[in-house]
Order: sequence, then structure tokens, then C-alpha cells
Amino acid sequence: MGNGIQNAANFFGAILGGGLMLILLDRWGWTISFLLMAIALALPLVFVLPHREKSVKPTGKGLPNFKAIADFFYRPQIKTWLLVLFVYQMGSSMASAMLKPFLVDIGLSLQDIGSLNSLVGYTSGLIGSLVGGLLLNYWGYKRGLINFALFNAIGVACLLIPASIAKDLSIIYLVVALHQFTVGMATTVMMALMMSQSRLETAGTDYTLQTSLQTIGGIGAIVVGGAIADGLGYTNFFGLCTLVCLLGVFLCFKLSTWHSFWQGVR
Repeated sequence: MGNGIQNAANFFGAILGGGLMLILLDRWGWTISFLLMAIALALPLVFVLPHREKSVKPTGKGLPNFKAIADFFYRPQIKTWLLVLFVYQMGSSMASAMLKPFLVDIGLSLQDIGSLNSLVGYTSGLIGSLVGGLLLNYWGYKRGLINFALFNAIGVACLLIPASIAKDLSIIYLVVALHQFTVGMATTVMMALMMSQSRLETAGTDYTLQTSLQTIGGIGAIVVGGAIADGLGYTNFFGLCTLVCLLGVFLCFKLSTWHSFWQGVR
């Protein structure tokens, strides 16, 4: 549940910075919007600067060395897990990156796009993160990983509806909400599993390695997504994103059969 709350906080930041700012930009222009963004970025300093960290006694083990980092990649079935990390949300990352250009191309205003991202999309992602945390407690990691991968694929596939059939605004709102809801759930289980695969003595290093690989996959998908969408068109592009999501589902099923990976994991 803790990872659900953590991910929900990420979506709350996206609501303010990604959606609300678009609405303000449409009304007040660039100068005021950037000024408000700078103030928002400075606000956390009010809580961070007075904070004093607790002193930690040296363990005698020192900082993780390159051998400790390399050992992470020699654990049982870790290569399959790293492939899951790389692919799991690649399809939804591609789809999410091209969602705003798609909304612009079908004629929505900045205010409409901001409302979709903030009030509907990211709010749905926030709720999905919390629901994902609750369901993860009920299902466990293995079942949750597969189920959320399926939900994620369904959420991306629903983007085919406004891209090919109906561009009614109410349908777009519903589809964007469902897509971000499933993204929130999928992100929660990934964060939880990355923590479970982090060794206690090198937890920070292991978690960083995993998030870095996941980020590389997401950024790579976003970089090529624009060119692919331009060449295929939005309908075929969202169809391709769905297939990538289904590849993630297949890898999750494969990972679920490796019992050594799940030792010590719920």
C-alpha cells in the first residue's frame, strides 16, 4: 500500500505541473504560468531545509563497489525480470507520450487538454495507484503483476476508440481516465517489486539500477514513438502500443513460472 501512496503522490504532482499549468497557460500566458511553476518548485524547500537527518552508525561495509553492483545481475532469473522492467510499461509510455499530440491534432484546446490531463487523466492515475496498492495486498505480487499488465494493455487498447471510431469529447474523457487508471495500477506493482528485489545491504543501489533500466525503456519508447506515429497514423500506432503491452503480459507469465525469483516475495 505504501508504494500506492508514493505513486499517487507522483500523480498529484503531475496534476499540478502537467494539467493545471496547461489550463493556466491558456488563460494567463507563459510569464505568469512559469512564475507560478517556479514558486511551486520552491515550496518543498520550506519543509526540506529545516529537516535534520538522523545520524547513522557506520556498518563497516563501506559503499557498494562494482562487484556488489555486478552481483545484482547474476541472481536467479534476474535477466527475465530486467526484461520485464524494460518492456512492462513501454507500450503505455509510448501511448501516453503521443496522447497530447493526438488531442491537439483532433482540435482540442489547451484548456480541454489540461482538463483531460489534470482533472480526469492524472486524477484517475492517482486513484488507480491507491486501488492498485489495495489489490496488491489482496492478490500478492505474482498475480498482481500479471493482472495489472493485462489491465494496462486494455487501457492502451481503449485509445483505439477515439483514434479510429468515435472522437466525441465524453468518450475521450472516459478513455483517457481508464488509460491513466491502469497506468497507475501498473506503476504501483512495479515499484513494489523493484523494492522486493533490492538487497537489504545495497537497497538504494539496487532500486536505482532497476528504475534506471525502466526509465531507459520508457525514454527510448517516447523517442521513437513520435516517428512511428507519424509514419503509421494514430490508429495503427495505438495498436502497436497494445501489442507491446501484450508482450509485457507474456513476459510476466514467463517470469511467474520461475519459482526461485519469487522466494521471499508474496
